[in-house]
Amino acid sequence: MNQYEGLFIISSALDANTLRKAVADVSDILTREGGKIVSVEEWGRRKLAYMVQKHHEGYYILVNFDLAPDKIARVRSLYILNEQVIRFILLKRVPKQEITDKPREEARYETSFAA
Repeated sequence: MNQYEGLFIISSALDANTLRKAVADVSDILTREGGKIVSVEEWGRRKLAYMVQKHHEGYYILVNFDLAPDKIARVRSLYILNEQVIRFILLKRVPKQEITDKPREEARYETSFAA
């Protein structure tokens, strides 16, 4: 299973109960397809940079999850069909690599600058 990160924008025209159900639906689609939810962050209502499907605002949700790579296409198609999700992006997370401080190789040539 690979690690993924998904950012979802849900229609802000929904009432509070429908909005809660839409947030739950985002997670349910992942779990139904065999994924494991790692974390869900609700960023709340924000203004969009440009109008998307006649919406000026959206409700943002960030979801970190694990999913088999062969299931990601199916999950994308389910989100496309969900009318409450106005925009989304799914990204594969790359493990953080540690940077080791190696001593720099000494300069091979002398440089001279006028002081």
